[in-house]
Amino acid sequence: MDFQSLWYEHKRFVLSVGLGVAVLSILLSAAASIEATTMQLRRETEADAISIEEGVDSLLGKEGKSLGLASVLTEEALPKLLAEVTWDLAPEYLVPPDEPNAYGYYADVLPRALRSVKDQAQVRNVRYPSNLGFPDEIDDSLVPETLVQLHIARTIAIALAKGGATNIEAIDAHTAVFEDLPQVDFLLDGETSDSSSGRWLRRLPFRVVWRGSIESLYAFLAEFGVQGRLLLIESTSIEVDDRSGLLDCELHVAAVDVVDHGPVQPTTRSGGSGRGGTRPTRGGSSRGRRFGGRRY
Repeated sequence: MDFQSLWYEHKRFVLSVGLGVAVLSILLSAAASIEATTMQLRRETEADAISIEEGVDSLLGKEGKSLGLASVLTEEALPKLLAEVTWDLAPEYLVPPDEPNAYGYYADVLPRALRSVKDQAQVRNVRYPSNLGFPDEIDDSLVPETLVQLHIARTIAIALAKGGATNIEAIDAHTAVFEDLPQVDFLLDGETSDSSSGRWLRRLPFRVVWRGSIESLYAFLAEFGVQGRLLLIESTSIEVDDRSGLLDCELHVAAVDVVDHGPVQPTTRSGGSGRGGTRPTRGGSSRGRRFGGRRY
């Protein structure tokens, strides 16, 4: 057989068939590669989807735990904490709901409070600020807060007089700081309130300065470190007089209570009653993010 003649005779056919086989082989190979890549991508996508689902489930689980913890802290721990630190107010230092004359009520309570301090101070020959720094005339809107401050200041003065102070230089009430509370039920005085909506934590800061024996400092810390009479101590400055051996004490403290209103701004009274005006050194509440001496 003459292969050269055969090649020339069937060259076009052989080349066309060979080229077709080659192209088909390439196409089949490419198709197989594309399918393999597609399957790999599908497997990776499925793995990613499973990983995402597991991550979401994990996050939902953590979110549920966090919400549960927040619920426990808000509904159980917070009321108990507030019950521990809230100042126990004497009823006479709360304006009765049906009292039509807030200032008149304050004018009646103030001298009685000052008289009780005077009785204790005179027996022990203890000097203290005139009127404990409280004015005779205040605005009606400031009466509720001022009465609370008066109650705390009176309690501090009597405790210092009984505890060994020789000179009470100052019991200064500073501007109250308010913090709105979460909506929870409170356990205060063993009772559960209907709702906490709109309730506020009120922090009442005081600067207390006195001179006395070391026993006076111990007595102060003991008196105001218990439930119902807890004073949060923010800062202290204590020096010893080498001659007398007495202590010069300056403490910045704060009492805490829960109220149904936020900061109250004084209003100008009219009518020429002679009781108008506002206190220059007390009242005028402000809102802040501060509790127990820490700002957050």
